[in-house]
This record gives sequence, structure tokens and C-alpha cells, in this order.
Amino acid sequence: MKKQIYLLGLALPMLGLSIWLFAALSGWGTSSSTISPVRSMPLPSSQMTLSITRYMPFSTPHLVTVTIHDAATISALYRHLLALPLLPTLPPGAVISCPMDTGLRYDMNFYHGTQLFFHARAYPTGCASVTLGQSDLRDCDMDVRMTLLNLVNAALGSPTAAYTP
Repeated sequence: MKKQIYLLGLALPMLGLSIWLFAALSGWGTSSSTISPVRSMPLPSSQMTLSITRYMPFSTPHLVTVTIHDAATISALYRHLLALPLLPTLPPGAVISCPMDTGLRYDMNFYHGTQLFFHARAYPTGCASVTLGQSDLRDCDMDVRMTLLNLVNAALGSPTAAYTP
């Protein structure tokens, strides 16, 4: 009996390591879509707009797109996205598990006039990440999550949410 418990004690950590390794082999942390590289932001002006498309796979409608025109809000979100910490690079063969991933995604297109100068994609659930450029994967903090939620809700006339750390 002791030998079986000992073997079970060894098997559980190995299972966790296997899950982590599978995620790395499957390409977690890489992006196959073409997302524009990080560019310098034009000075805030009345010509700045931000288009946010929210994709929620388990709700109706699945896609909602709103446009934000407030230059100060757009500039603050842009600077905050660039200041997010990078996610650690996983070693080859690494696997990671992201429970509570609902598939929620925000695509953000930053414009100056009609010129797209920056694109970011946020995944606020599960392992919560933001992709900037092809391989720039960053941690999606609670401020980004709440900002995106509130910007979309306010544009739709829905109640905004409060977050108290």
C-alpha cells in the first residue's frame, strides 16, 4: 500500500508537468494571426479613435464593436498596454493549463484619422494575456480587463462595473 501511495505521489506532479509541456508544444504563447508591431503613438488629438470588438462565444450577439473617440482615454489605454509585463517564455515542450477560459476576446484597433497605427488583442479570462505584435505576449492585468469591460458597456449604454483590489 505504501508503495502505491508513493507512486501516486510521483504520478500527480508528472501529470501536471505533462499538461504544461503539451501546451507549449501546441503553440500556446505564439500568434498565427498577423497583428501589427508596436509603433509609436501619435500625440493625442481629436483625430484619434479606438475600435474595440468584443467576441463572446457563449452570448448573443457574439460580436459587438464600439468606437471610442476620447483621446485621453485612448492614449492612457495604449500606454498601459505597452507597460504590461511580458509573460515568461515557455521552454520548448512546455505545457500550461488555463482554467476558466471562457473564450472572451477583445480586438483593439487604434487609429489616427483613418490610419491604423496599432492593433492589440486581449484575452481577459483563463491565463489572461494581451498580444502586441506577432510574438509580444503580455500579462493582462485587472486594470485592462475592467477598462475594456467598462468602455464597451458604456458605449452600449450598459452599467459599468467597479473593481476594488
